[in-house]
Amino acid sequence: MEKFKLNNELFEVANTKITGEEILTKGNLIPASDYELLIKVNEKGFEPVQLDEIVDLKTPGIEGFFAKPYKKLLVTLDGKPMYFEEFYKTPNEILKAFNIDASNYFLIQIKGDIEIGYANDKDHKIALTNNIKFISCEIEIIDIEDHCNSDYDIPKGCKYKIKIDREKYIVNVECMTGREILALANKVPVERFQLNQKFKGGRVKRIQFDDNVDFTVKGIERFMTLPLDQTEGSK
Repeated sequence: MEKFKLNNELFEVANTKITGEEILTKGNLIPASDYELLIKVNEKGFEPVQLDEIVDLKTPGIEGFFAKPYKKLLVTLDGKPMYFEEFYKTPNEILKAFNIDASNYFLIQIKGDIEIGYANDKDHKIALTNNIKFISCEIEIIDIEDHCNSDYDIPKGCKYKIKIDREKYIVNVECMTGREILALANKVPVERFQLNQKFKGGRVKRIQFDDNVDFTVKGIERFMTLPLDQTEGSK
């Protein structure tokens, strides 16, 4: 396998000799005819690469390839159009460009009858193409106490409502440390409190400050805090 960089993203190909069109296609820049491809070799600066031109990736000094659209790219989100000059964007960057709060929504790409959701991959670099279409979807809030007796798996990529003592809190992550959970409940300094996790059936587990708690694990009912005396909390 041979590697090359296109707009600072790393790609792998089976052959060392590849055409300009294949480079763009590998980077999901389709149709390739919509893009200008440049190559940078050592200190020579940028030189154009034609679509049918063959490049030997083993040529000494190749620093990488750069591509840019010949025209601005039309991106549509929830039926609203916007033009982009850049063509690698994360789902959150696209939502932000359309003034949509990424902490409450995730992005779905529409490809004909196919929907590609990015709820669990918000840092994915999407290669934007002209007339690409997206919709936004509100992030579901999962009450883990309500799900503790369910046989269904708790989905990832959601918001989670967790119960600490008698209060419920909504968090935007699926995993937190014991220290973070105590701080969320305003049990500070956290060293003066013990955190327990109660499961379905009544089992109780002590959570250490640096333990990671995964809210998508089935059977979690709630969390309970207990004040410690200063001596015990410093152990």
